[in-house]
Amino acid sequence: MNRLWAPVLLSILLLGSLPASAHAASLPLLDPNWHLVPDASELDPTCLPGSPLGFAGTLQLIQNVMNGMVSLGIIVFVLVIMFSGVLWILTATNPENHSKAKQMLTNAVIGFLIMLSGWIIVDFVMKTLYDGETSGFGPWNTILIGGDYCITAPDEAPPGLATGITQIPGSGGGHAGGPASVGTGSCSPSTIFSEAAAGGYPITQEQANTLSCIAKPESSCGTNISGARTVDGRPTTAHGMFQIVMGYSDTCHSLNIPVCTAAAKRAGWTGTGNLNCSQAFSGGRVKAGKEELARVCRAAAANITCNVAAAACLLKERPSFSDWTADPRSYAQKACVAKFSGR
Repeated sequence: MNRLWAPVLLSILLLGSLPASAHAASLPLLDPNWHLVPDASELDPTCLPGSPLGFAGTLQLIQNVMNGMVSLGIIVFVLVIMFSGVLWILTATNPENHSKAKQMLTNAVIGFLIMLSGWIIVDFVMKTLYDGETSGFGPWNTILIGGDYCITAPDEAPPGLATGITQIPGSGGGHAGGPASVGTGSCSPSTIFSEAAAGGYPITQEQANTLSCIAKPESSCGTNISGARTVDGRPTTAHGMFQIVMGYSDTCHSLNIPVCTAAAKRAGWTGTGNLNCSQAFSGGRVKAGKEELARVCRAAAANITCNVAAAACLLKERPSFSDWTADPRSYAQKACVAKFSGR
């Protein structure tokens, strides 16, 4: 029986170590550049260094803990095997020490197999939850990642508390004391009135006059439709004649409006249903892998019917025009509201 024990144990050890071979070549603990707590900027280039970890970042942290524990387990396993082997060789004539070496080797192998069983369980559970048709093993210790790698501040404060429409530098936003007046051409009151109706959000003549006036400081009547920044200089997702901030998930800001979907289709969008533009942005920046959605959302926001409809949608939610006047730089917008809204 004792003669059979060693070959059986060696076979179990050899078979059990096969999945570890893929991981052993890159043990995290042996990598000088590896650290337990990941930096969000290393996981996603759109995240700022030191940003708080989001859901995906937290999953990566759990992954790192798992990798570190597996690495440590492999290192300890090798050391124990080496020590028990040396003890076995040097004490071959000492039954007591020989028995201790055998027990140590047995415990090491059992512990190693338990650790690998944890890998197998993770692999099985994650593939069952994610894709039940996936076959084969591996990666043995990889947790599926989803969500954002970092938590970022929104483009502005929540709608209704601060402006969702951000001033464009050089667009004449600061009201220098000149009289507020309505726009002409593409931002004339008649155009705003008809485009709002075409977009499914009819407005009153007073509201059309006010929006026509607001379009001038917001975007120079649709001339400067991008490049807006917050008060403290951070980039925003504001776009179009009325600077619709697409980083919010509500209907108006996400451009979940039929005419906006149609505009995106004309720009080459092949998706179905609502645009959900907020999914393409985080903290005023385009999310990795969402470049195409961001492109068609900007194209839709540049469309006058879509942008006016989104503005009228916001106005329906907050008739006070606060989406354009809460910004401390919105002197001209406030003058427009005071003169034309009748409020």
